[in-house]
Amino acid sequence: MKCIFCKVDTTHDKSVEHILPESLGNTEHWLPAGIVCDKCNNYFAIKIEKPLLESSYFKLNRSYQEIYNKRGRIPSVPAVFLSKSDSFGAHLSTYGDSLYFQENEDIVKLQNLSNKNTTFKLVMQLPPKCPEPNSMDRLLAKAALEALAYKAINHSLPLDEIVNHDALDPLRNFARYGNGKKWTYHQRSLYDINKVWQDHDANELYQCLHEFDFLYTEDQELYFVLIIFGIEYAMNMGDTDIEGYITWLKEHDNKSPLYIE
Repeated sequence: MKCIFCKVDTTHDKSVEHILPESLGNTEHWLPAGIVCDKCNNYFAIKIEKPLLESSYFKLNRSYQEIYNKRGRIPSVPAVFLSKSDSFGAHLSTYGDSLYFQENEDIVKLQNLSNKNTTFKLVMQLPPKCPEPNSMDRLLAKAALEALAYKAINHSLPLDEIVNHDALDPLRNFARYGNGKKWTYHQRSLYDINKVWQDHDANELYQCLHEFDFLYTEDQELYFVLIIFGIEYAMNMGDTDIEGYITWLKEHDNKSPLYIE
């Protein structure tokens, strides 16, 4: 078996690869050992996923949505306690309607402020409405190839075509090495991050953290379509051009391919 990115032999590799980071709530969509080699796995975790997860958009939304990281922790949120005579900064974690201090010394500061019999205001940072422009490109390229391998495995199809397909080489090289032209993608807000869905079969309410699928157009272009926190991203897997996706949206009343049979 060969790695779908660098194409080295993966007979002795042991790392499973998550299509999206576990710290984004992904516990279901992952590839068994050998599909992505250990070296590529580590590279993506450190160089691609970690900086993105630490960005304001993802870190703050992960905190407010109470999404645990691999260590079982919820990211903290920067906050400021203000009064007429004093102020101090702190880092808080959110759990339901409760707030927890990350540092004991911040608890002492708040107690001292409270002992002065003064009122204070809590100011917390709100997450940006969307990620920074062009920050998602290499994560999307990585996830697109891995999602393709995921579908192949679930349909008992060989992975050789993905590994050996020359048309996918520019995308895999961009994902793994950042080589070639910058890969553009389409981005739009599809629904609110706090949208609640109803599972009629189980009679339960739930939130959708992420979902993905592929779109194959009449012009024979393959697009990877991913929704995270209500924002839809689409990337052409064969070219950096996304005009075909924009055209497809216009022809289908701007409905997401994920919601059209």
